Amino acid sequence: MILIAIFSIVGLPYINLLPVFTAEIFHRGAKGLGFLVGASGIGALTAALGIAVMGNIENKTRFMSIAALFFSAALFAFSLSKTFWISIVVIAIGGWGMVSYLAAANSFIQVSVPDELRGRVMSVYSFVFLGLVPVGNSIMGVAADMVGTADAVMLGGLICLLASAVFARRYLGKLDDGTGPGA
Repeated sequence: MILIAIFSIVGLPYINLLPVFTAEIFHRGAKGLGFLVGASGIGALTAALGIAVMGNIENKTRFMSIAALFFSAALFAFSLSKTFWISIVVIAIGGWGMVSYLAAANSFIQVSVPDELRGRVMSVYSFVFLGLVPVGNSIMGVAADMVGTADAVMLGGLICLLASAVFARRYLGKLDDGTGPGA
């Protein structure tokens, strides 16, 4: 839940900053914005279809760790990119990582909690995932105004990357000795 909160506050708001990237960095119009948003959507759709085809993911914590790192690294790389077509590829990878992580996390949380707590836990999950994004939009908007849009997204990507690395280290470290929840 902590990683989802971090993603919601400093990661997911990148989508609301795409118009600024399109206009100020890539010097593209509405069509360019459409390509960027569409690329993120293609990555997300690919993730959703892939997860649907895979069915039950054998090792959810490993998959979540990899997906979180992909999203975070893609967000960081996107903030540094000045080439429109490279950014489209990177943002598609980010869309894949974001949806892969969030879908696996949702599933993991639902099967990990007792039946009598599932509704309450999923309410907290919904708040953390959806309720914190507007807060993150405000924070990232202020940060973009203070340091610039690309630097704000770079900082958000770096925070997500560090949090994802901590998550991966924690859960993948437990998997190595066979005691982790995904073992």
